Amino acid sequence: MSYNWSQSNTFDKCNYRPSSSSSYPYKRPEATIHEDMLASALDKLTFKAIKYLRNPEIWISACIWYTPDFIIGKRLIIEVDGGIHEFKYRQTPDRIRQRALENMGYRVHRVKNKQIEISAENVAEQILDLYYEISDVGTIEEGEYAKKSKIQKIAKPNYEHLPEDLKDSIGVHAIAFNQQLNGRDWDSDFFKENLPKYDQRLITNQCAMERLILQLIGLNLRKGQDNIIDFEHHSILFRTATKILSEIFGSNIFGRYLQNAFNITATNFIKNLVFQGGPKINAGIIFIDNSSTLELCIEKFNQSFSKLGITVERADVKIECIKELKRRAQNEKDVQVTNNKENLDWLVKWCEL
Repeated sequence: MSYNWSQSNTFDKCNYRPSSSSSYPYKRPEATIHEDMLASALDKLTFKAIKYLRNPEIWISACIWYTPDFIIGKRLIIEVDGGIHEFKYRQTPDRIRQRALENMGYRVHRVKNKQIEISAENVAEQILDLYYEISDVGTIEEGEYAKKSKIQKIAKPNYEHLPEDLKDSIGVHAIAFNQQLNGRDWDSDFFKENLPKYDQRLITNQCAMERLILQLIGLNLRKGQDNIIDFEHHSILFRTATKILSEIFGSNIFGRYLQNAFNITATNFIKNLVFQGGPKINAGIIFIDNSSTLELCIEKFNQSFSKLGITVERADVKIECIKELKRRAQNEKDVQVTNNKENLDWLVKWCEL
């Protein structure tokens, strides 16, 4: 779970917290012709009474921020997709990012360049209808839906950067602190009292705490009776971790941020189970050598984590596995270092299905 997708290979407009200065350099992406066309069409409608922003900043987790093309009102995100979004490797991050945004209460609507070329006015009218539909639901419905529809974000975040030396030492601190935990129940008071002994910044830097918690969870994974990860125990531990983060920083949003962070890395987490039997910080917990076991892992993971809004899709796991297979095929030394007993023919066939 220590793996993080960077801007270059996953989120084209998702950015990790900068580590070079305390005030991160926020730069809006350059607008495309199609985005400008849609903005002009929106301006011609009754949007003078409805506020919309172009490329606003949204923090998905304590470490990751993202700039959508438009936000209409407070909840409706509009993404203008070019042809590159038709490729499967781009659909995976789009889908995962959308799930994270929906977990925070946003509604994501995607339009294609070609739709705007045909009639930007029609697209704008559809967006206006969707805006009013969402507004009506948000005000009329009560109970559980109304709670979920509330946007969970920090309006004006003042994030502290993650220094390189702290970033590089998080894994070491996680291992040492886990030894100190020594199987005891996790609680925020123990974290607040003991983490500063390793580095005072661990308990104050939000991104550092998010990464540390994910490492600790990885260190405490265990095998279940069916010889795969005990995902029920995993999800219980994860819920405890979200509570601890929320208590340390005084807001439930940090628990939601942790959910989003794991949602983003969950597909890679499953891939690591295939190739190393666990997360990088705790490899060799299980051994997957057939497609049935892999399918069972995906099924059990989703059963345990779907209630938290965290799921993985087989198609996404296949994409990650294919990339890893190609990497290993191109690196003879890496293939030799890999477990000599493994035979990945079954995985190649599974990916081809």
